[in-house]
Amino acid sequence: MEDKKTQFLTELKELLAKYNATICANYIDECVAIYVGDEEISYPDTSVIADNVFDYDKD
Repeated sequence: MEDKKTQFLTELKELLAKYNATICANYIDECVAIYVGDEEISYPDTSVIADNVFDYDKD
């Protein structure tokens, strides 16, 4: 049986591929950016967790 880290990374890899997504650290603006195709989702904090996944910068 796979360990949790391997399971998580496998699922993340599948989601990134499915949605043509990229996760980036933006050190200049001190945020995390997730690109889904050409659309950017920016988080003002430097971490994204289950509790704040919908708290992105809507501007």
